Amino acid sequence: MSERSQFVVHHWRRVYRVPRDHPQPEAQRHQLDNLLDGRLIPALEASFTPVLEQQEGVWLINSLETSLTLDNGQLESASLAELISRQVSRRLVQITSVPPDGENVRYFPSRAAFAAQFIRDTLNGSAGDRWEYGAFTGLRSLPLPQLLREAIVRDGAETARGVIAILHQTGRWPSVLNLLSDLDAKQIWLTCTGDLTFGSVRAAEIEWLVAHWSEAGDKSTLWANGKTLLRLWTGRIGDSWSQRPSSEQADAAGSIEAWLAFLDFIEGAPLDSLDFKRFAAGDFTSVPAARREMCAAFLPAIARAARGSAWLEKMARAVIRLPKSESTQAAPDIFTSPCAGLFLLLPVILDLKLPELLEEHAPTPEAARLWLALIALQCLGGPHAAQNSSDPAFLLALGLDEPPAFGGAPPAENLLAAFRERLRASRYITGTHLALSEVDGATLIHDMRMDYWLALTEQPDVTLAQLAQTLEPALYVWQPGDPVPAAEPGATFARFYRSPQPDVEFLRLPTATGLSDEHNRALMPLSQAVLRNFARRLIGFGWSSPAYLHRNILGGGQIVRRPGRIDVALAEVPLSPMLRLTGLHRDEYPYPWDDSLSVRLLLP
Repeated sequence: MSERSQFVVHHWRRVYRVPRDHPQPEAQRHQLDNLLDGRLIPALEASFTPVLEQQEGVWLINSLETSLTLDNGQLESASLAELISRQVSRRLVQITSVPPDGENVRYFPSRAAFAAQFIRDTLNGSAGDRWEYGAFTGLRSLPLPQLLREAIVRDGAETARGVIAILHQTGRWPSVLNLLSDLDAKQIWLTCTGDLTFGSVRAAEIEWLVAHWSEAGDKSTLWANGKTLLRLWTGRIGDSWSQRPSSEQADAAGSIEAWLAFLDFIEGAPLDSLDFKRFAAGDFTSVPAARREMCAAFLPAIARAARGSAWLEKMARAVIRLPKSESTQAAPDIFTSPCAGLFLLLPVILDLKLPELLEEHAPTPEAARLWLALIALQCLGGPHAAQNSSDPAFLLALGLDEPPAFGGAPPAENLLAAFRERLRASRYITGTHLALSEVDGATLIHDMRMDYWLALTEQPDVTLAQLAQTLEPALYVWQPGDPVPAAEPGATFARFYRSPQPDVEFLRLPTATGLSDEHNRALMPLSQAVLRNFARRLIGFGWSSPAYLHRNILGGGQIVRRPGRIDVALAEVPLSPMLRLTGLHRDEYPYPWDDSLSVRLLLP
């Protein structure tokens, strides 16, 4: 059997048939079991070796049945395991010598083709509980981004590259990449390139990258994030994938990683240290050591590839905006604000694509910006809305020139329905386990799997009927006082269950703002989802309440506005060590309202 061949039996069933008048059928069964136990699977492997070595790809057989007639008097002298294995091998040869029927027998030309088909069927909603995808059963409970990541990387670098190649060739790769988080995409990148040997960084490759920069898409944190790396590499290689990328393709991957790291290096360095003449000569000492260390592995390669300082500066300026000279720099704008924590939530708001969703369902762009401001105010604590709405950090985080004018009509139900669909597509909600809670004369409907609010409504029966049409069938609808459900994820939710009344009071915007209860109820599920997604980024704090997050993490800080960047120095809070552990305090992401700016988060 070759190194790559695998023979796997998920379920084995033996049926012995003896004459009706057999004097000792149980003794006969024990005799046969003793002859087979511990011998049959090795015998099958030995017998299947010539069959497997002549086969390529993945054969999946739902049911393989065969029968064998034995002479009881020959059992001691013949190897029963070998007899059965030869019989099964003959049946296996019969199956693999004809085209698969697509029902009991499925065939895929490679492991990569098998994983790619599973991903395509998952995206189409047709994977379900199909028997041929039993190997992926352990992934089904994961949110969709993590499921896609594991399906791609689980069999190693060569298979991962093959999966991406097939998805790229069939046009499904862009939609897969869009669903991945940056962390998931980075893990895929590390898997795909982990066994490659990069040669040199090439100037021609960098020129290609600059010429095709629109393919990089929007960066969500640093330039060298997983999505941008994968998007550029697949765009560069196109359809010319091979099982093991050529040296040119490996060099393309190395050039992409080095170039993106260099962009992060110069974009975050002090402006007065950007000396491209020295950079082209390999001298980066003008930049603070901490910044150099971030990209130390790539800076010499970029210097060797540079065709002079003018070329290097031209390439950089084609991608990011840099001031022409120090004399044009504005003095830093420094202020302290209790709303600095909003900059921690802003990446979550962007990951959920709330600005685009609101623009799509709002009657005017102004209404969309108002709804986004109201969601942010709820996240920061509705009772503090009056003072927060005019806070300079609040306005800066949302790109507003002046405080929002409260009022207007509340969002229609179709906004919340569209948002639920977005959560469902990412597997944050499923609808299989629901909980109902009474809050101020209305009913709050939770999805129990990860505690996301689906609706706060006065007509729960109508809403449940609507949910049944778009989510998976509810297996359990739990109410406080009911017995704790025995099956996950309901038991997890029930274990953490608490009355949502304090959370509603934390989020509710005061009536002094002129907002109705209907307006508050329409936006609360979106605000709660922002806080829940943020909490899930903190290891062990995924079920934290809004008030707990505000009290222990989402504190104030100092804002420093510089040319090209906004530095947010977060104040010390009780869970500052957790922020350091997760790396959120070193996060850097593009300022969504002006692509010439980025936001950098810092802890003392």
